[in-house]
Amino acid sequence: MKKLVLFKGGTETLGFFSEQMEKEFSRMGYEIFMFDYKKEAESAFRLLRFIERGNTVMLSFNFHGICNEQLLRDESDRYIWEDFGIPCLNIVVDHPFYYDRFMPQLPSDYTQFSVDMGHEDYMKRFYPHVHLGPFLPLAGTELDWEGDETLPMEKRDIDLLFVGSSAAPEFYEQYIKREGPEYEAFYRSVMDEMIKNPHLTFEQVFEPMIRQTAEEGDDITDDMLREAYSHMVHFDMYIRYYYRCELIRILADSGLKIVCVGGGWDRFKCKGRENITAHPYCTSIECLRLMRRSRICINVMPWFKRGAHDRIFNTMLNHSVSFTDSSEYLDGILTDKKDCLIYSLSGLNMAPDIIKDALDKPKRLQDIADAGYELAALGHTWAHRARFLGRHFI
Repeated sequence: MKKLVLFKGGTETLGFFSEQMEKEFSRMGYEIFMFDYKKEAESAFRLLRFIERGNTVMLSFNFHGICNEQLLRDESDRYIWEDFGIPCLNIVVDHPFYYDRFMPQLPSDYTQFSVDMGHEDYMKRFYPHVHLGPFLPLAGTELDWEGDETLPMEKRDIDLLFVGSSAAPEFYEQYIKREGPEYEAFYRSVMDEMIKNPHLTFEQVFEPMIRQTAEEGDDITDDMLREAYSHMVHFDMYIRYYYRCELIRILADSGLKIVCVGGGWDRFKCKGRENITAHPYCTSIECLRLMRRSRICINVMPWFKRGAHDRIFNTMLNHSVSFTDSSEYLDGILTDKKDCLIYSLSGLNMAPDIIKDALDKPKRLQDIADAGYELAALGHTWAHRARFLGRHFI
């Protein structure tokens, strides 16, 4: 029986993804060890008794198991995966520049999977030594519901749900100003350009601007760019929060009632603040329960222009309607007003009319939810991702 190591206990969402795939891997006949970061010492001890040379694979998200954990290294500072010849598979759900510090010390038998095709291109350019698996989009989870009760639209008590935290732009002022006036002016120009052109990726804005500001004769190498990108994490977060908060503000100011789940919404300010119900942090399971009570669930893509987000598929699999901006990948699988509702970041002022029109037509909304469920159930669950990895990599 093939053995598989998974991880939980770090980022709750990533642990939840692993647990969903664990169910399918178990059905496929794998023997599973779940390394728990909340019991790190105990897990490390038990892991050594579980792994078997030539018969074990490690599967992680965002470098879990290979992010300098001392309990997973031997006396010579090598990862135990290398000591036992264990292949390491790593699904990276954020932009690769978040993880530049880990790239030089990857295990020898390592494969990285990207959830955005643009991330694959970035890896090929800046980390050509890293072995890449095929594009692997994020997936969703259908909540196991006692009695399989699925509420029709007219019985759902939440019109609009948004799952995700908020952060005021002022939070990022410290990073914009930290390197002096010259850098501040540059960073602000980058942010302004991205806000004006939300269809562009971070790289499409940043690289031309950094070359434009370079002194004549300066040679901007890929190594220099890679290093610069690794310091841009907070600016990536800034632009994602900007559009997230701007959409919620426009919807609330239009009179629409929204339940917002996650940190920061209790401090969010807008004219229509009374239309926002700030819900405290929820586990992944609790978020799915709220989706099953919601008519429409809002998604604002991270700065992924060629991938998907699990919020979309979670929404569909729990019989709600996904209201989302699109991407090159989503354009190929979603159809506006058939299996989802699509808006544009460059036309946010139109968003309230799209939603009000949809809410006024519950039969049509139900048809969209049903079509969305069928689409997601056919190929966008974590069970589908587990089966793909099991067939080709484990």
